[in-house]
Amino acid sequence: MLERLDAVNWHELEHAYGKADDVPDLLRNLASSNAQTRQNALSELYSNIYHQGTVFEATVYAVPFLLELSQTETVQDRDLILIYLAHLARGHSYLEVHQDALLYAEELHNSEFLTQIQQEMTWVRNVKLAVCNDPNIYLNLLGHSEPQLRAAAPYTLASCQPCSSEIVARLKQCLSQESDPQVKASLIFSLGVLEPPESASLQLFVSFLNSEDDLVQLAAAMTLARLAKDKTPPKAVAILLGTIQNSVSIRALSNRFPWFNCDVVSDAINFLSYLGAAGSFAIPALITALETVESYSVLSIVRSLLYLAFHGQRSAATTQTITAEQRSVLEAIASCDNVWQFNTNMANILKAFGLPEQRNQLQLFLING
Repeated sequence: MLERLDAVNWHELEHAYGKADDVPDLLRNLASSNAQTRQNALSELYSNIYHQGTVFEATVYAVPFLLELSQTETVQDRDLILIYLAHLARGHSYLEVHQDALLYAEELHNSEFLTQIQQEMTWVRNVKLAVCNDPNIYLNLLGHSEPQLRAAAPYTLASCQPCSSEIVARLKQCLSQESDPQVKASLIFSLGVLEPPESASLQLFVSFLNSEDDLVQLAAAMTLARLAKDKTPPKAVAILLGTIQNSVSIRALSNRFPWFNCDVVSDAINFLSYLGAAGSFAIPALITALETVESYSVLSIVRSLLYLAFHGQRSAATTQTITAEQRSVLEAIASCDNVWQFNTNMANILKAFGLPEQRNQLQLFLING
């Protein structure tokens, strides 16, 4: 295993912190029998060759070894390696993402700067190709005895869109036979990503709204919200709202579940935004949740409340032009102490909607217009 690791001249490759000399040992440590060693190695790899979602020259060379580790039965935590590979396939170029920032305003027409962006975009493409070149690597894990691997494989397969027709057929077959809630939920999410909205199996997802498993219900509801948008079945919306109001059972099931970005409540809230104007009936429940959710979910509620109330548009409103519903949302935000634990984050959210950025400014706006 990893016999060719030293054949790569890692010193000539770079990652977020410079020379990639540390990468081979980190890859070896992923195969350690010590859980803390494996955890530390993966954390370092998230930091250096996948820094804040950015991939690098060294990332391309690391992928074949990560694939080898993901297929080796003696390696533990292979589900986490599969999830990491999926993240790499969805990675981006730092300069391409930040090229509109004022930091690079003067460089935008510089030929060397543009050449560097093109180089980074080549790394992005090559990493995705390396991860997704052979979907059979992940398809073969759909029948593995370990549920965690069966749940992680669909997450990685969702990055392999060019082979989607073959993958979708296998995912549906597995879904009809699977009994584990986490695996079923992951299969549903992956199908929702790989099938275009116009041809997606919406009725299949609707059938899972009646599942006995809360996580499977939620996966179906989220998938329907993303695909059907304002035509999302009422039961799916009710499941999303129910998750926001009582997430205890879901949190227990969602341990190491790859599809939740940070917190299941925040994700449920974010999926409500897909409903557009049709989701405005959820506003009262979200206002109530402002006072009850944990602190790391409250920003997602604020973002969704503003999105639903202002229909996703930046506002040029005054107190004379905002609707009663918009006023109720802004008053709830201004009066909720829970919201203002993260003043910088709140300022950015309010700014995005063209609203006063500080609590006292928002309160004066509501009083004076």
